[in-house]
This record gives sequence, C-alpha cells and structure tokens, in this order.
Amino acid sequence: MYRIGIDVGGTNTDAVIINENLELIHGVKVPTSGDIQTGIESALHKVMAESQIEAGSIS
Repeated sequence: MYRIGIDVGGTNTDAVIINENLELIHGVKVPTSGDIQTGIESALHKVMAESQIEAGSIS
C-alpha cells in the first residue's frame, strides 16, 4: 500500500507518494493557486498520473 502527502506552500504545492517503508516513490511540484484547492487537486492528479499507481493502492 502507498500513502500520499501534500504540502501547500506560499509558492508551490508539493505532493509525494511513499510506500509502507516510508520510501519516496514519486513527487511533484505545482504552483500554489489562489484558491488552494485547485493547487491541491492539480498536484494530486499529477502525482497519480506520473507515478502510474492505481488509486486503489493508496491508503
């Protein structure tokens, strides 16, 4: 199983996927949006698409 972490900063929103051993599988960085939610959704979609991990594998 994998986990996703998201960090919203003043300039960028980062999203990472880690495995059960807390090892980084994939990470992305997108610009933080004015409404924050859009930046979170963009980072989430991007990290999922680039990592090619099935959504059902995320806990």
